Amino acid sequence: NPDQLEKFRKSYQQLGRETGLILSMGGKKKYFSMFDLQSQKTFFKGEEVILSGINSLLKKEKEKIYFVTGHGEPSISSFEPEGIGQLAKYLEVNGYQVQSLSLKEKGFPYKAPLIVIIGPKREIPLEEELLLRRYLRKGGSLLIFLDPESPLLLERTLEESKILLPHTQVIEPEQHILRDPKYIAVQNFGSHPLAEDFRGFTLYLPGARPILATQRVQVLLQSSAQSRLSPPVPKASSKGPYPLGVFIQKKGTLVLMGDSHFLRNGIFQGNRPLWGLSLGVNQDFAFSLISHLAEKNILLGLGRKPLRNPNLQLNSSEMTRVWWFTCIFLPSIILLMGTSIWLWRKS
Repeated sequence: NPDQLEKFRKSYQQLGRETGLILSMGGKKKYFSMFDLQSQKTFFKGEEVILSGINSLLKKEKEKIYFVTGHGEPSISSFEPEGIGQLAKYLEVNGYQVQSLSLKEKGFPYKAPLIVIIGPKREIPLEEELLLRRYLRKGGSLLIFLDPESPLLLERTLEESKILLPHTQVIEPEQHILRDPKYIAVQNFGSHPLAEDFRGFTLYLPGARPILATQRVQVLLQSSAQSRLSPPVPKASSKGPYPLGVFIQKKGTLVLMGDSHFLRNGIFQGNRPLWGLSLGVNQDFAFSLISHLAEKNILLGLGRKPLRNPNLQLNSSEMTRVWWFTCIFLPSIILLMGTSIWLWRKS
């Protein structure tokens, strides 16, 4: 019935082509795409998603996530390629309240469940950094995404945690895409609950900074053993693996990620293919990271059920070998056999 369909669309304004499930209760709604229900067509996670969605709708207030501004960070209201409007919209659709946070203004939200800093271009002044340190000491959760060119943040806190953030970039000779060794395909995930669900998948990072630790930390993801740093760092190993994301738990929770570009609108495309690649894992990983920290890991989970016919993820080197085999080697064999048969018959 076209009239009923139009009425339904007006009631659920966020409804899109990819929407596969809607949960609604008391005026609050949550939307899920088909990709939300299954990860890379390999695991079905419908029960987990539905129960977590119901749990979120039952809460009286939405969890508020703050994004720091004022130091060249991308805007949560921008839908330009370098903005993070797609990420903010995705969080809002899934039941979170997203708000910008200027550290210069009075009334720092010490009770906030999560504060996020994405790709700052300028240094954070000492008085603002002290606010973040105090927030961590009070048990807050701070999530920081840094790029190779980003200034160093929370220097004293990182020194206490024995963390080094050199201004260098990870180069992947093998596990990269678009024939660019700086655009790395990460397949090595740690054992922390934040990352273990993504083992067997590929996260695409368009330029990553290593997070070096002089003491044992919980690694979320890391580069391959063949990776190297450009430029080299004297205190670091000449070859990988290098941590690209770490989890530090003390009084508060500090999570460091060595790339922010994968959150930008130009890359954060959900389950829509970009350059022939499915970047749904980028969206899945970002949302899992934020929701885990914002809700203190109280999301309901039943485990994911494997599906048949998983996708095959190939890195740049593997795709090159496939091309040589199918376009050069195999046709050459056929041509050689045909020529041999023709010469044999002619003789």
